[in-house]
Amino acid sequence: MALLILALLQRIFLMSSLMLLLVWLIFFMVLIKLLPILGTISGKTVKLMVLALICLGNNRQD
Repeated sequence: MALLILALLQRIFLMSSLMLLLVWLIFFMVLIKLLPILGTISGKTVKLMVLALICLGNNRQD
């Protein structure tokens, strides 16, 4: 019974993590589109920052 509850909690946590990742991806996609228009920073720089943040997030989960 405890294993079933643990598996259910893991699945819920995984889904919430995926939803959070999706929200962050949408946020950064909007940011990449807006910042070059504003002329404050180039799109390539933002893409590199997003890639670095994704790599840091993956390392933290391990």
